[in-house]
Amino acid sequence: MTVKISALPSATTPAGTELVPVVQGGVTSQTTVDAIALKSKTLAELNTQVSDATLIDTGDSRLSDSRAPTAHALGGSLHSADTLANLNTKVSDATLARTDATQTFTGAQQTGVTTLTYGATIAIDASLNNAFQVTLTAAGILGNPSNAVQGMSWTVEAIQGGAGLFALTFGTNYVGPAVTEPLDTSADTTGQIRVLTCYAHSATKISVVDMGEAV
Repeated sequence: MTVKISALPSATTPAGTELVPVVQGGVTSQTTVDAIALKSKTLAELNTQVSDATLIDTGDSRLSDSRAPTAHALGGSLHSADTLANLNTKVSDATLARTDATQTFTGAQQTGVTTLTYGATIAIDASLNNAFQVTLTAAGILGNPSNAVQGMSWTVEAIQGGAGLFALTFGTNYVGPAVTEPLDTSADTTGQIRVLTCYAHSATKISVVDMGEAV
């Protein structure tokens, strides 16, 4: 008896193991609903279902539970043929700068110089650099540094600008001879540089030493 598909009763949600007929190369064969659904999945859907955690690197393009994973070489035109282990050996801790170990540097460590903006009170953020400079265009106060932490040190170049003869004094957090015996920059000539060294005993106690006239 011939029955049209439209005359068959409606199926419930498929479990995936149900058999359905397919025609392959002119031969009617059987397959499962799951197999057909897999072929219809989009790449995005497959990527969601098959995460990296479920993959095994077998050393080639095949994935098989029966194959033991092999070392994966970084080959190709853009990579040298080194395994990850070899790369780890080449890039050792000894060649990397660390914050939690004592290290010996064989090259100069350069921070550059941060220029401070002149004002009646000259603002300085100690976390930005270890070397600062400011050009005095009038008498000014070197302000209490922000973000100072115990153990930090830095230098400040005070450069006489304009006609020169501008005095520089210090904020309330500075201590030392340069503060108790006010720094006399008022006699410095235009372009003259005076170097100051600062050391933070705490966030609010900064020693400052006048290293004298650089030029």
